[in-house]
Amino acid sequence: MGMNEKRVPWYALRVRKGFERVVLNNLSRRGFEVFMPSSTSRRRADNKRLQAPLFPGYLFCRANPAGKRSVLNTPGVLYIAGNANARGCVVDEIEIAAVKTVVQSPLSCQSSLLLDTGPRVRVAGGPLRNLEGVFVDKGSRYRIAISLSLLQRSVLVDLPKGTRVEYLSDNRMAIQVPA
Repeated sequence: MGMNEKRVPWYALRVRKGFERVVLNNLSRRGFEVFMPSSTSRRRADNKRLQAPLFPGYLFCRANPAGKRSVLNTPGVLYIAGNANARGCVVDEIEIAAVKTVVQSPLSCQSSLLLDTGPRVRVAGGPLRNLEGVFVDKGSRYRIAISLSLLQRSVLVDLPKGTRVEYLSDNRMAIQVPA
């Protein structure tokens, strides 16, 4: 990533549901960097793998202030998400990077409502190394929730067996996901 690229902010675009790929292709052809987090699932009837948007109706796009009008004029784009007074809020670069890490990993993930309460942890190894989020312990299932605060959503990702997580806000040092 070049120095200029870091200064160009990410925006969450609200797009027509079902038009995520069309908008992604149109913006990409126009030179915008676009990110559509997706998850893979299997259709029960024929066991076929399907790629679906993790946040239906949303894409993320880098745009400088001068380019926002061009983004908004793209067919299928409804508006830039965020505070109406701010006319679209910038998405935190760290949150986008964390979501990219999750969707590029081979691990299973899903979208959920924002999970921002619970112990904050850092993953100590594996494909999610150094990722920070909220630890979710549901009996035999251990996950980490990565927040996208602007959308009030989280990405829940299953932690592989044997993964070590370090607590960030608590006196406990670390735990290891049982093998």
